[in-house]
This record gives sequence, C-alpha cells and structure tokens, in this order.
Amino acid sequence: MSGFSFTFGTRNPKRRREWEDEREKEKFAQPKEIGEGEFTRLMENLMMDKYFAKLYEIAADLARRTKKAEGEIATWAADLEDWQIKMDTFPDLEKLKLRGVDLSEEDQAIFDLQAVGLMKEIDNAKAREEKAVNEKDKLTDRFWAAQEKLKNYVLYEMRKTFVYEKDGKYFKIANGAVTLTQRKTLSLDEMGYMFRTHLMDNNNLRKLHFEGILEVLKKYHGACDMEQEDKHTILEVMTYIRENPKMSRLVLIEELKKICDPTLRDDINQYLERAKKDKEAQMDLENSIDLTQEKLDRFKQNRLECQVQRNTRNKFMPFKDLLDDDIKKINRNMNQNYNQNYNHQGGFRGNFRGGPARGGNRGGFGNQERRSNAPSGQEKN
Repeated sequence: MSGFSFTFGTRNPKRRREWEDEREKEKFAQPKEIGEGEFTRLMENLMMDKYFAKLYEIAADLARRTKKAEGEIATWAADLEDWQIKMDTFPDLEKLKLRGVDLSEEDQAIFDLQAVGLMKEIDNAKAREEKAVNEKDKLTDRFWAAQEKLKNYVLYEMRKTFVYEKDGKYFKIANGAVTLTQRKTLSLDEMGYMFRTHLMDNNNLRKLHFEGILEVLKKYHGACDMEQEDKHTILEVMTYIRENPKMSRLVLIEELKKICDPTLRDDINQYLERAKKDKEAQMDLENSIDLTQEKLDRFKQNRLECQVQRNTRNKFMPFKDLLDDDIKKINRNMNQNYNQNYNHQGGFRGNFRGGPARGGNRGGFGNQERRSNAPSGQEKN
C-alpha cells in the first residue's frame, strides 16, 4: 500500500522557507542556565554596543512598568475584596440598626452608604482592577516584543550570545558558534597567503599543474574589488594559462611572477637558482603542467615509478645469490610492487614489440632479454 505524504507549504515556497528558517532558529536558540559571573561578563560585553544598550534600556523600562502594574492590580484586587466584605456585612448591620444597637464609626460609615452606595464602590473597584490588568497585559506584550527584538539583534546582528535573568536565575542563548565565523569569501590578504603557500610550500613549484593553479587564481581574482589595480593582471595570467595548457612549469612560473610582490618574486628566483644544482628538480620544472603530458615527459626521462622500481630491481638481479635474507626480502617486495603497478598500468604491450613473455615474470624485461640470448633449451637465471 502506498503511503500518504504531505509537504508543508508546497504551494507557497516562500512561506515554506520562512517556516524552515524559524524551525532552524528554534533548534539552536535553546536557553542554558549559567552562573552570575558568566552572566555579568557577557552582559558587560554586550553593553559596549550602543544600540544594544538602547534596546536593553527600553526592555528594562517596560519590565519596571510591568512590575508596577502588577502592584496596582494587587492593590485594586485587595480594594475590591474589601468592598465585597463590606457588602456582605451590610444585612447584619441593617438588622442591628433596627434593634436600636449603636454601631461603631466604621460600621456606621458602611451603613450610611447603603446597598446602592456599596455596589457603586464595588463596580468602581472592579473597573480599576480591570484597567490595571489590561495595562499590565499591554506592557507585558510590549516587554516580550522588546525582549525578542533584543535577542534577535544580539544573535543575528551582533552574532553574539544573548543573556537574561529570570526568577533569580541566569540564562544564555547562543546561535550556534559564538566566536567562530565562516565567511563566504577569503580576504585579499588571506588569498595572497594562499597563493604564496601554493607556490612555495613543500617544493610546490615542482608540482604545479593546470587545474590546481587555475583554481587558486580564480579565488584570488574573486577576492579583488573592482577597483583593485591587479585584478585585470590576474585575469590576463589566467587567460594565458588556459591558452597554453601544456606549457612547462618554468614558463608558468615566469607568467606567475607578473602577480607576485617583490619578496615572493625574490624567493622564487632563489628557489630556481638552487634547483639548477638538482637534476631531478630541474627536470620537474621543465615538465608540462598538463598531468597526462607530464607522465609522458617522465616516461621519456625514465622516471615513472614503475620504471624506477624496474631499474632498481634489475640492479639487484646479478647479485641476488650474494644478498642476505633481509635484502632478499626487500627485493621480493620490490618485485611484487613493481608487478602490481605494471599490471595496473596495462604493461607496455603495444608500445614495445613483443612485450613481456606470457607465463614468465611480467616485469622481466631484463630476464626476457637474457632468455632470448640463451642457448636452445636453456634459460639463464
């Protein structure tokens, strides 16, 4: 049986978003009891904001007026009760008067008002109490409205923790993280740091590639204001990279220098000078920023991982009988790693005529060559 489903507000997406926003706020805006010391510290911090101080004074004034209205209600309620008691005693006073009993001054005053006068005083007391209740209700509504405005200003404008006191206890409400912020964009200085890090950390100049540098430059360009003088220069560099996706890293670095400050440019030049003494580093810098082309470059340089492992393994082969057990174990692991990498890449069949022999050591180009030179019926180990 198919279930029945109902989505709130599907006919009014705007109302649905508002409803979801309110639910999200309610989820985070839950009060937590705190100590007086924390309350005082947080309140002092909030009072430094002038608009908060103004809203707080309005709410505090309404709270004082509400408390005063509650006192007036109690006063008029007691007055009403007093007149009702006097009304209840009037029939007894009337009987005493008919019997000729002298009444006290207070009872005589009640008797002189008569039932009509007493009812009038009761009605007046009721009216005063009702007026005080209505005034108190209005003040209460205004107080909570002011309190809500104060809370929203703290949580969503100041983005700080809201605190309040209730019944001698202290509470705080925080809208998620209080001291942490997650901006949508990085500042220009932060992007400058990211750009420098992307170039200079961990020999990154030897690892620059097309997608990575473009991503950094896009963010750098986005962090610039329209009035930023170098914004157009960044765009020109990005355009040059897109038009030359297979350039060498050295060419890319020279292009990137156009948006480097003097300090970074000097650091890059010093790094390139040191790299001239390192054959591996120089080859990395001369290789392409296109990852596929770079693999071909490294293959031509005999520097792919599988090639390096193969060469190292072949160096061990003539001396394998002379090696101790530990070195043999390392050699076996190296063979295994090489074969796994070699098979994963599909070997070189098609690129090299013949390729590795079936059923033999698939990584054994050196062995294959020796087998081909061996006398018939024999194989060299």
